[in-house]
Amino acid sequence: MLDLINEGGPFFMGLLSIIGAGMIALAIFNTYSIFKSSESQKANAKITQVREIGLLALVMGILGTTVNLLGAFQAIEAAGDVSMSLLAGGLKYSTYTIIYGMVIYVLSLLVSIVLRWRLNSMVSA
Repeated sequence: MLDLINEGGPFFMGLLSIIGAGMIALAIFNTYSIFKSSESQKANAKITQVREIGLLALVMGILGTTVNLLGAFQAIEAAGDVSMSLLAGGLKYSTYTIIYGMVIYVLSLLVSIVLRWRLNSMVSA
C-alpha cells in the first residue's frame, strides 16, 4: 500500500488518504447522529456531506493525475526521445491518483445510499 502511495505521488495520495479518512469518520459520526435524531431534513444534509467529501476526493484525484501527467510530459520533452515502455510506465503511475479518488468517491456513494435507505425505512416505519 505504501508503494502505491509513493508511486502515485506522496502529496496527492497523502491528501486523498486524509480526505478518505475524514469521509469515513464523518460517515460514522453522521450514522450515529442520524439514528439518534428524528429530523429527516438534518439527516439528509448529513448524508449529502458524506457524498460531497467523496466528490472532493474524486476532484483531487483528477487534479493529481493532471499534475502528474504534466510532470511526465515535461520530463519527456526534456529527454527528447523516450521509449514506449518508459512512456507507458509514466502514464500508469500518473493514473493512481484518479483511481484512488474514484475508490473513495464510490465508497462515499455506497455509504450515502445505505444511509438514505436506512433513513427512509425509519421514516416510513
